Amino acid sequence: MNPELNGFTVDLDELGMLAREADALSEIIRTVWRQDWFEDDKWPDTDPLRVAVIAYRRSLQAAMERLCGGADRLAVHLRAVADGYHDTDTRVAREFGPDGGQ
Repeated sequence: MNPELNGFTVDLDELGMLAREADALSEIIRTVWRQDWFEDDKWPDTDPLRVAVIAYRRSLQAAMERLCGGADRLAVHLRAVADGYHDTDTRVAREFGPDGGQ
């Protein structure tokens, strides 16, 4: 908010940067998960913890996917907001610019 402008301003570059950071966050998390050393099929069937560990890891993976999906949606939303502001700025400049909408 900028009180000198009696309103607010939007930094489109910052919105773009935040969108890129959200994308990067989800990619980093997914990459780290893929590099995990644990393999379900390597646990012996007779190990009493096998089922519990596998269920726990699947739960963690689902939580990771929800987190990454949220970051992905945030990035898309931020880009859409920036595009909307840019389109509005363009229309306003066209209508109220030096040519007066001519």
